[in-house]
Amino acid sequence: MVNLLSNDVNRFDTSVIFIHYLWIGPVQTAIVLAILWQELGPSCLAGIMLLILFVPLQSWMGKVFSKLRLATAHRTDERVRIMNEIINAMRVIKMYTWEKPFTALAEQARKPKKCVVITRGKVHPFLKNFGKKSKDISGAYPLEE
Repeated sequence: MVNLLSNDVNRFDTSVIFIHYLWIGPVQTAIVLAILWQELGPSCLAGIMLLILFVPLQSWMGKVFSKLRLATAHRTDERVRIMNEIINAMRVIKMYTWEKPFTALAEQARKPKKCVVITRGKVHPFLKNFGKKSKDISGAYPLEE
């Protein structure tokens, strides 16, 4: 339980750090656009438009990742509930030698979470690298006059 709460608090701490990018990003984009306009002229708009076109795709990827995180949280809650019941009933389980059936129950509770975690593990690197590579893609082919 403490581990789950510490993970949630950690997310709030991280969000406070990254919240400033909401206003820094557009300011930096405007400054870079002004500098590129002086250096390249109208051809700089191609790179900026490509960056702007990536915003809806990144937003969609964020929503997908959020749904996966929510599914993981629901399955974690279910698993923690089952484990709490098992721990609370440990005396009865030991007395009647029900270890194997309850082990199977715990494994069954872990299985759906594993599927979501694997899917999340596949989506997460793509999302991380997409943000890093989008600026490389937009600047890879500068149009010069």
